[in-house]
Amino acid sequence: MNRFEEFWKEYPRRISKGSARKSYQRALELTDEDTIYWGAKAYSAATHGDDPRYVKHPSTWLNQECWDDEHERKFDWGMVKYSASERREAAARKAAKEAESDRIRLVK
Repeated sequence: MNRFEEFWKEYPRRISKGSARKSYQRALELTDEDTIYWGAKAYSAATHGDDPRYVKHPSTWLNQECWDDEHERKFDWGMVKYSASERREAAARKAAKEAESDRIRLVK
């Protein structure tokens, strides 16, 4: 089982789910599910508040391998760029921190 439903919930424009599911399956031949998920999360943050007409359909986003795109995140004080490798590193740090927290709970 894959994490398509998690991707779907995170993606900022939910349209053509069947087409997106097929594109997701093809994308898994090129990258892993964490990369797709965190890329979608970053795209969602980068497009938050944008006119939906300018947000890519999920199948287009997947077919164009946009999980590796660099995004600019909008803040009140300006824009910040971050890359796919930075997102992967942040996700790995978060997972390690959660694993350590789980280990501590088990020891207690």
